[in-house]
Amino acid sequence: MRRSVSVLFKREIFLATLLRFGELWATWGTTTWIFYLLVIYRGFPTYVSTIFLGLFGLGQLIGIISVEKAVNKLNDMKVILISLLAFIIFSLTLTFLPENIALVDAALLGVFSFAYRPPTDSLIMKIAGSSSAATSIGYANSISQLGTMIVPTFVGSILFLTKSFLASIIGVNVGCVLGLVALLALQKLVRNAYNVQKDKET
Repeated sequence: MRRSVSVLFKREIFLATLLRFGELWATWGTTTWIFYLLVIYRGFPTYVSTIFLGLFGLGQLIGIISVEKAVNKLNDMKVILISLLAFIIFSLTLTFLPENIALVDAALLGVFSFAYRPPTDSLIMKIAGSSSAATSIGYANSISQLGTMIVPTFVGSILFLTKSFLASIIGVNVGCVLGLVALLALQKLVRNAYNVQKDKET
């Protein structure tokens, strides 16, 4: 039990949890606000925004189904990195895309808004090890759920102060940026640990 809890204080687990926090921030911020933002600030008809949400959800399903193949070809960290960067790109393009192209963007945004979730969970379990995996995932879930509570108010405050679609999307992408910083720091830690282990073996 003590060993299971002590893993929570590892820097790697902290960074992976911060990564997951940022991911949920971005996903939930989009789910909460995108319909209203498109209708009020992009002037999209309600039915177009409804279709957008439907395609966004379909994209999430496709992302979950296809992510395993992507991880097998690349690895957990590369898939997460690509997903976070793609999310930022496709969300920012919504600031200027016309309605018909935005619907294509919706599906792609959905794919990348969920494609990072399974590899991040896998990464946390690999770092924690089999004996502490359940504790680590529980901890990561608890902390990352804070993102889902904070981001609606955060983006809403930005919208209230700026009345800007772009500023609101940037507010959503704060989560992705936070996730990218955590991921890059985690990559460095893992690489250093690997090099130390390799030096010991030689």
